[in-house]
Formats: sequence, C-alpha cells, structure tokens
Amino acid sequence: MTAAPSTPPQHRHPGSRRGVWTIVAIFVLGFAVLGGLYLSPKSHAPSAPGGITNGLPNPPIAGVLLDCRPYGASPQSITSAIRRLAESPDLLVLVDIESSLVPPVIEAFGMERSYHAELFQRSQASLASREKIGVCILSKHGLFEGTPMRIDRRSVGVETVMVVENRAMRVRCIALDDAPLPPSPAAHPKAWVGGATPVVLTAGRIGGKWIVDLNDGSTEGLTFLKRQDAPVGVAFSLGAEPAARDAAPTATRATAAPVIPNPGSAPVSAEPTSRPGPAPHRAE
Repeated sequence: MTAAPSTPPQHRHPGSRRGVWTIVAIFVLGFAVLGGLYLSPKSHAPSAPGGITNGLPNPPIAGVLLDCRPYGASPQSITSAIRRLAESPDLLVLVDIESSLVPPVIEAFGMERSYHAELFQRSQASLASREKIGVCILSKHGLFEGTPMRIDRRSVGVETVMVVENRAMRVRCIALDDAPLPPSPAAHPKAWVGGATPVVLTAGRIGGKWIVDLNDGSTEGLTFLKRQDAPVGVAFSLGAEPAARDAAPTATRATAAPVIPNPGSAPVSAEPTSRPGPAPHRAE
C-alpha cells in the first residue's frame, strides 16, 4: 500500500494581511470624515440684531446696481466699472456675476465684515432656460438673514436685511425675465420693530428691464446720481436725507436713468433733486 501524498503546508503571505488592514483603515477614515461633516457647524446667515428700528439710512449711503456679464471673468473690470459709477459705494447689487469673482470685489471695497455665503445665490431667470445666473448683495454695513428669493420653489434672486447704525431695511436683488415683480415681503419680526412701515429696495432685471425701486413705487429717500446704458450700471443715493452733492463732483453733473413710473402715475424727471421726488424712480 502506498502512502497518500502529504499536503504541503499553507503559508499565508504577510502582504495579504496588510491589505485587509489597509481596507479596514480606509473604511474607518471614511466614516470619520462623514461623521465630521454631520457634526461640524453649518453656515447660517446671521440674524438681525435687537434694538433696531425700521427706516432709511441716515445719513444717506451710496449704492450701485451693475450688470456684470459684459465684464466676463475679470474682477478688475468689474471693480473699475463700479468705481466709474461711485468711487466708494456702501451698497452693491450685482447681477450675472460668478461666485469666483465675488471675493475680489469684496476685498476691493472693504466689505469683508458683512459678507456671508447666503448673500450669493443663483437665479433661474426664465423657465424656458435652465441657465442659472449669479446674483449678489454686498455692503460695508451689516447684512443679515440672507436668503434666496423664490417663486413657486424657483430661485429668482437674493434678499437680505441691511442695518445702518440702528436702522434696518430689506434689500432685494432679482433676475427675473418671464414673470411679474414679486410683492414686497411681509415684515420680518427680527428686522422690523417699532411698528414702522417696512422699507424695501428692489434692484435688478425684471421682465427684461433694469430697475431700482423703493417700496414698490415710493421715491422718498431714493435719488439717482449716475447711469450708464451699455453695460447697464446705475449709481443712486439711499437715505433719509438727500445726498451731499459737494462730496461727489461727478454726481453733480450726472443725470439719472429715465424714469419708468408705476402704471397710472404721471412721468417725472429723473434729474437729481435737492429733495426726494414724488414719483417712483426706476432705471430701465
């Protein structure tokens, strides 16, 4: 009888064990990163402070509305265009700007302290197109409660509460081509106190027209200073008192955009005046 051949001993390669531990380590690391993402604090827009009243800035501030698309991906071109309208603006309403261009603009005008990520949103200006364009609000003054503006869950702009000293107002930047202007938002308990009428500035492109509008038609406290048509840009003064003309010689000579009054109101001149005009100022 012949003996059965003996089975050779099995030798485990040390490399296979290292491979198992490597895979285990990858899974552990992945779960740790995922857990960290869930546990890390989320970015939220800051809430408006207490002790403020609803009203226009006093003294007035300088604002600029700008169509950024013609300037492409050049932040220097955008900042130069803004300075041609206002050398040192307090408020910027920017339409069709890419998110990568926002930080250089913030730095150029010293608006770092008030910026938070919710102040940049993307608007679907038309349902016929899936293109979403960037809209942004920036300021040297406090900006709170930044949030997207929506119509039936569709983002059409961005809005925020701006606080100058102890006065608060809502600022809206809209890009909307195929629907009417949304009504002014209701009073926000955190922003409006003292029972005063909410102040809402709306600026942007609506129905193919460029507008700067205060409280859906009221012009008290809104004065146009300068305009350029191509590309679109508008400089304006916003406040409880008329802007001082001797502080900005270029604004003294400038004329504002033609006025588009609300339906049923009489046309008025858009020339900067020593007191707020009686009819709505809108920049087409």
